[in-house]
Amino acid sequence: MTFAPKTLAVLTKLSYELFDDLTDEGAALIEGSLVNSLSLEVDRAALRGSGTGQEPTGIRNQTGVTIQSLGVNGAAPTYAALVNAVSAIQSANQEPNGAIYSARTAKSLTNLIDTTNQPLQKSPLIADLATFVTNQIPENLTHGTSTVASEIYTADWSQLLIGIRPRVRIEVQRVRSGDAGFPVNVKASSEVGLGTMSVHVLAWIRADIQLAQPTGFVVSTGVTP
Repeated sequence: MTFAPKTLAVLTKLSYELFDDLTDEGAALIEGSLVNSLSLEVDRAALRGSGTGQEPTGIRNQTGVTIQSLGVNGAAPTYAALVNAVSAIQSANQEPNGAIYSARTAKSLTNLIDTTNQPLQKSPLIADLATFVTNQIPENLTHGTSTVASEIYTADWSQLLIGIRPRVRIEVQRVRSGDAGFPVNVKASSEVGLGTMSVHVLAWIRADIQLAQPTGFVVSTGVTP
């Protein structure tokens, strides 16, 4: 299995004065925000990355992953969608340990009721399946005539491999307004007033996504309200 790291970077800009007066607590807050932004994008790419340019190939677009449509034009989610996904993974000699879906899908599944208006019980096949809600799965996908479709990802998540080389890096550069590109060297104080200076804080990683066993993943598509 070969990883081909792609570069992901985020940038925040601070005033020169703010950076000069920054406390350790403030610096930790900014660093945490940058790392969180990187983490969210890695999550999104792991699920739905296109595999083009500097974007890894996510689960949705990996060869060997099972795609199960809820219908030509989509359909509201039921526990049957999860049962079908779990069954497909088990048929490939894998054992799923969790499903990921959007907040809207979570609400739809929670609101399922039986003929007596009682909450619908899960099938024993999915009773122990862990479920997680994420906003990284869109709710505005086109599926047939529907433009508000979403997806459900069911998998043995231990098979999802995220390679990062070598670690998160953070670089700080003082720049002058009007300069193009990054990074650049700060101009001498005699050339520029403090009011035109800013500080760019750049964080980046190099990462790639691979699946140890693609048959351990099922994407249910066409999940509508």
